[in-house]
Amino acid sequence: MSTPHMRPALDVMAELRAGRLHNEMTEGLHRLITEALQSGRKGTLVLKLTVEPKKVGDYETPRVEISDQVVVTPPRRVSNPSTFYVTEDGAPVRTDPNQQAFKGVRAVPDGAEASDAGGLRDGRSAAANDR
Repeated sequence: MSTPHMRPALDVMAELRAGRLHNEMTEGLHRLITEALQSGRKGTLVLKLTVEPKKVGDYETPRVEISDQVVVTPPRRVSNPSTFYVTEDGAPVRTDPNQQAFKGVRAVPDGAEASDAGGLRDGRSAAANDR
């Protein structure tokens, strides 16, 4: 018995949906490559083909329907988690409810002169500035 001629799968896939499958996969692959390069992480492109035989009469040529599904999964975006404290009643809050707040403490404004920072000339301790 001889091996039947097998039509190349890529030839068949090029005809699915009148070539629209090929275009969809090309666009999806290029988008995936761009996103993977930007994120430094991996993503996937999956092609699923479903072949369904169609009922035919005794003297008809056998038929199948081939449907496709393209799924592009871009690289997962990684984000840093946020830390919350939980109060006694279960509410998430950003500040530790058991930590006492310092009253009267304020930030030094941006661009403040060294002389404005308690007489320190260059950010070193007072003893170091006296040398």
